[in-house]
Amino acid sequence: MTGISWLMADHAESATESPIAIRDHKVLASLSRYMILGVAAAVSLLLTMTSLDYLSIMYGSKVPKTLSVATWAVPVLVLLLATMLTAGRRFLRKWWRDISSTPAATGPFTFATFALLTYGIAGPVAAGWMMARSGSAWEGPDQSTAIAVSLAVGLMLPGLLIVSVVIATPEIVPPLEQQPGQPSGRLTPDPTLPHVGVVKRRTRRVLQPLDHETLLQRSIEIFPQGYLTNISIIQGVALSVLTVETVNHLKQVGIESAPQTVPLSLFSLAGLIIVSYEYLWFSTVMRWSPTFRDTAIPVILGVAEIVPPLLLGRTVAWWIAAAFFALLGSVAFLNTVSRLRPEMFPQHSEPYLLIRRLLSHLSIICTCMSTFATIIAILLAQNVRHSAAISSVGACIIALPGAAMIIGYSETVLNNVYSAYSIDRRPPVFSRMRGVILGDADNFPSTEGPSSGQKDLSSPPGTADASEEDPQAPRMD
Repeated sequence: MTGISWLMADHAESATESPIAIRDHKVLASLSRYMILGVAAAVSLLLTMTSLDYLSIMYGSKVPKTLSVATWAVPVLVLLLATMLTAGRRFLRKWWRDISSTPAATGPFTFATFALLTYGIAGPVAAGWMMARSGSAWEGPDQSTAIAVSLAVGLMLPGLLIVSVVIATPEIVPPLEQQPGQPSGRLTPDPTLPHVGVVKRRTRRVLQPLDHETLLQRSIEIFPQGYLTNISIIQGVALSVLTVETVNHLKQVGIESAPQTVPLSLFSLAGLIIVSYEYLWFSTVMRWSPTFRDTAIPVILGVAEIVPPLLLGRTVAWWIAAAFFALLGSVAFLNTVSRLRPEMFPQHSEPYLLIRRLLSHLSIICTCMSTFATIIAILLAQNVRHSAAISSVGACIIALPGAAMIIGYSETVLNNVYSAYSIDRRPPVFSRMRGVILGDADNFPSTEGPSSGQKDLSSPPGTADASEEDPQAPRMD
């Protein structure tokens, strides 16, 4: 982290063509300092827990209270000192060096680097040497020397190295002179102050004041990010749960359960893909101001798709969970329909009607799938002996075809929507295949120019053919 902060400091100092504003300097400086402080806190706590484990091995369950308190005191002192050096760096700079100086001296960074390198090499060597001395004084009745040396080398010395790393944090000095065209929020020297390097801020500037356009732009930008971030997190958890539960179930029950387990897992995987796919094109085609519903519905829907894989061994419960998941999918589609407005598609009424009809039909399909899943759950509860066959047939005949219908129908409508805006979203190979199937010559763009004997017969009379040469146009030989 210290090395990264030095790279950022070098970038800030060398950005001469596009000077970095004062707020960017402050962000870089705070980011580097608090990253190092976070790493220092984590490492200090790890060292403390390791030391306490070591003491529990050496003393058993009777670790002296004084020694435990002293062990905890080391990281507390280290973190207090590191926090003071991090948070109070602005005030300490006045005592250490002139703020107008160029990048900070590399002495502390060099010392911290070589100290950590030496400790990283000498530490394991010393530990191996101590472990190799079997039968020596290290294993005698009085182990106080070994404990003292171990705590000094394994806890106190790393604490000092952590403090040296915090001290080695580079300075990211903001520009002192205001260049032409720079914003008024830069730092400028104050000639009235007695100290040369002390500076003052000319004005305070808000990063981006909130107005109508700013709020509108933020809503547009945050909508897809928030949606896709929530979906990505939930889908990652759902995929991991699905994989782990399917593999564990096959291991426990045996491979003979694959005809029943695999279709159910495939349906869960199809539901996971459909949720990701639908929300992806939602956020691409439509935008609106996010509300609580836009956060709650994806989260609840994601939880509903995590539950079925956890119930793989219980078919009735699995189908009830699947029915609930499909019903929530219908609610999610209706929520999108309620947010749809014709104003989202100015001068293109057909895409609005296509998408509205698509979402309504998808909601109906999900409702039908939820009904079928409920019926299958009832049949399974009444026919326990044939539960495996009923579950497998239901997944293969109802669930998986329904998922395929949702994807195929959505793709067809979205292709038409994009075509209304003169955008072809199909890969070229699919366009060629479609041309072969439909016999459409338009899907085969000619790589050669039109022949001299061909003429556009569809051109109305009196219209010049595109292949004919304009006699008024200049000739280029």
